[in-house]
Amino acid sequence: MHEHECPACGTRLAANDIDIAAGVARCPSCRIETQLSILLGEADAALLDLAADEPAPPGCREWLDGPALNLVSPMREPDIMFVSVVFALMWNVATTIAIVLAATPNAGRAATPAWVWIVLCSVFVPAGLAAAALASYAAFGSLRFRVMPHAAWISNGVGPVRFSRQFDPRSATRVIITDGWFKMNGAPRMSIAVDAGRRLQAGAFMTGARRRWMAARLRRALLGGPGSCSAVS
Repeated sequence: MHEHECPACGTRLAANDIDIAAGVARCPSCRIETQLSILLGEADAALLDLAADEPAPPGCREWLDGPALNLVSPMREPDIMFVSVVFALMWNVATTIAIVLAATPNAGRAATPAWVWIVLCSVFVPAGLAAAALASYAAFGSLRFRVMPHAAWISNGVGPVRFSRQFDPRSATRVIITDGWFKMNGAPRMSIAVDAGRRLQAGAFMTGARRRWMAARLRRALLGGPGSCSAVS
């Protein structure tokens, strides 16, 4: 494992200063806790090897289906779930009120201009639907990996409504945790990245514990390692 320093005071961190389960490093000098995602940038392979031996977090499952290894984890990251659900409710309630007011006849008021309906129907309604879809994914969505000897899939979605991407597991060279495309409070959320001819990323809406466990198990399946139950031959 690479050596790391506390970003606050520069003290060198030892292995027992890093809490894999909690996802933080505690400095023995200044006592400040630093998220491993910030400390490492891209999670060390050694850390993922350790995480692979941890018990599956709540809701996470792993099983073999013939030659296929299946990994499933729910999203349900509390902060993202709360923000997305509250925003979707507020936006859609406000949009509904605006539509009702625009459609309600009023003798003392001129008819609603056409441009108001155009804005409501082309901007506010689609944005409300997108916000509702995002909230549903944050609360009820899941991430699935299915790895077979000659093909593998990443699948995101809610129930049967899913978006899948296929890759060749034999071309996988790296599985890491790194910055994702989704940002919250101006900072990128961490995600699982698989380098297999191209980079595939997923899992930005998961909790840190679920993300580490899934990345570790996937790394073991694709690249091998101690205790490997690799589905790739």
